[in-house]
Amino acid sequence: MMDKKYGLEIIVDLHDCNIANFQKDRLDIFFRDLCIMSDMTPVGDPHYWLEESNIPHLKGYSGVQFIKTSSIIIHTLDILKSAYINFFSCKDFDPEQVMQFIIEHFEARNGNYRVLNRV
Repeated sequence: MMDKKYGLEIIVDLHDCNIANFQKDRLDIFFRDLCIMSDMTPVGDPHYWLEESNIPHLKGYSGVQFIKTSSIIIHTLDILKSAYINFFSCKDFDPEQVMQFIIEHFEARNGNYRVLNRV
């Protein structure tokens, strides 16, 4: 096992969000602004898949923004007003600053996160 940290991952669960922010144009802004504030370099444009069923744990967008150092992934659930985000990078970032940005962008009333050091 290595002693050196390879990367950092923040896993975010958001609830009671403003679902207007779950639209593709707002998700484009989310990915762009998160890359800017965390000093990450996006690789290409975000990729999306829209699940249009009325199954609560499925309906919404899933998206990924590749970054030079890894990826940012989001799953939005319109009916539940929830979003689930994984942000992994081998370049360091400030997890508390990232969490604050995410809460503000999605206007979430409740949220929690975990930080993992990847080795």
